[in-house]
Amino acid sequence: MYGRVTGICLATTLFICGVAGFPTAPSSVPASSGSLTLTQGGGSGGTFAPGASIELQGSGFAPDAAVTVAIYSQPESLAETAADHQGHLDVTVQLPATLETGRHTLVALGVSAHGTGMALTAPITVTTAAASSAGSAPAQLAWTGFNLIAYLMTGLLLVVAGLVLIRTAGMRRRLVPAGAIAPAGPGRHGAAPVGEADEATDVD
Repeated sequence: MYGRVTGICLATTLFICGVAGFPTAPSSVPASSGSLTLTQGGGSGGTFAPGASIELQGSGFAPDAAVTVAIYSQPESLAETAADHQGHLDVTVQLPATLETGRHTLVALGVSAHGTGMALTAPITVTTAAASSAGSAPAQLAWTGFNLIAYLMTGLLLVVAGLVLIRTAGMRRRLVPAGAIAPAGPGRHGAAPVGEADEATDVD
């Protein structure tokens, strides 16, 4: 329920005033004295979703008259407010989230400028399709921007892989047997083999 404001309530043949000083909604929809204007999201219409917020506007009440806004079929009070000094009503109410789908009637009860009870009404239709339409957001393209963290992680993995390869190659070099290295031949930087050196010495 929305916040209460002080208003003037006089018992009429249409309703009685409750303990808090606001009209008490009768058990059935009262005879309409005029129409309420409904607005939701800047557009007028009579189809709403359970739990929707609706702005109600009406006129013809006594200045500062206490007004109760209720919804039928089973009467349920949605707001207790008051008309302004000119008898205009402008209030936002919220439909119950558990409100059954189907046709309902919004009613604003208060004292008219002539001192009699009045009820401004507005038929509405509650549907879950309205909830789906209101809750659906426009489709958005996936964001394809630069992902710095992913690129940094990829670079780090490449660096680690390179270091592992270099270390593995170094270890393989150290493990090669000494005999696997071919001796240097004559005339190169290495000394001549021992057998060849002896033959050279025996020649007279």
